[in-house]
Amino acid sequence: AIAISARANLPASVAKRLRKAGRPDANEPDAPSTAPAQAHGPELTRTLARRYLVASASERKRILTAMLACPLVEHEERLRRLDRRLGGRLEAAALRHRSQEFAALLRQSVGLPGDLAERVLADPSGDPLVAICRALELPFNRTSRIVLFLNPAVGASVQEVFALAGGFEEIAPAAARRLVAAWCELGIAEKSKRTPRTARPAREPRAEAPRQPRAAAPRILRASTPARPARPVAASDG
Repeated sequence: AIAISARANLPASVAKRLRKAGRPDANEPDAPSTAPAQAHGPELTRTLARRYLVASASERKRILTAMLACPLVEHEERLRRLDRRLGGRLEAAALRHRSQEFAALLRQSVGLPGDLAERVLADPSGDPLVAICRALELPFNRTSRIVLFLNPAVGASVQEVFALAGGFEEIAPAAARRLVAAWCELGIAEKSKRTPRTARPAREPRAEAPRQPRAAAPRILRASTPARPARPVAASDG
């Protein structure tokens, strides 16, 4: 409903009802759309991915469901080609409680920006971390160890552990991959905004120094060795 409400060719009344259907827990009846009306194509996917980071648990589930109907983003292809050994490296970092190493792996291998990686690890619910593990198609036993060691608060309650297992099964790997790919592209877009490309000023031609007249090369006089006189032939007797 949220994705469809962003279409520009919908009547305003229909878009409004779709937004309300997509956000039944909204406090205000005229809650703004999750995606702006001008969003289209991959921008819609990135908008929903950005919204996921600040959404409630129920809205996150709806966004992940909507991801399957959202346009593709280019970064998905990179996630499909990732080395399968990455899961073991992520788990090893998590078991040693090295969150910084875990975040560095997400940044270097997955392409997730550093600030987003830290935000994922700091989320108390563990939902974004589960989404990343699902996007990488890690099995549940490995995912559970990663989440429990990096986010001990989840393992403090049996209900949280069961919720983790249930949420893992509900997430389609394709939807999680599109969500994580959109997060990576959000970082690329923000970086390009902070450092816009500017045309380099044309270099001024260098003023050439006046050429000094070349001094005449000194003439080298070579001493010629005189020819050695022939040895006189001794006169023979007789």
